[in-house]
Amino acid sequence: HLRLEVDKLNRTQVDWVKVVTGMLDHVFALNQAGRQSRQEKLVRQLDNFQVACRDVARRVGVVTHEPKPEDGFDTKKHQLRDPEAEPEAGAKIIGIAAQGLTHQGQVLRKAVVVIWSSKPSTLFVDCDLPTAFAEDRPGSSKG
Repeated sequence: HLRLEVDKLNRTQVDWVKVVTGMLDHVFALNQAGRQSRQEKLVRQLDNFQVACRDVARRVGVVTHEPKPEDGFDTKKHQLRDPEAEPEAGAKIIGIAAQGLTHQGQVLRKAVVVIWSSKPSTLFVDCDLPTAFAEDRPGSSKG
């Protein structure tokens, strides 16, 4: 009977971790849409909202990870949308398509990133996802 209850609790935990990570992904996408609007007050409000949501998630062991602009691509921490793509050594991160997630120290998902390498032809961008700091991407328009 006790094993059955433990299994039930484990399944419940898996379910709520999925709910929390889904919520964090939606908040991240909302935040990125706000950044693209370039409305300073809106961006500030959405940043505060995202921080509050991340704080709540952290209390139950779910932590987000976002690389910094110009960090080098690291296969231990980052991934590209296209699993077949192979970035050259020294490729720099120019955007985030999805934040990395851990639960109680275990990786749920590496940060999905957009990179720019030394060759302009090796820009890896997935247009289906919002990207953090994409306005810094070479060749993007500001305005």
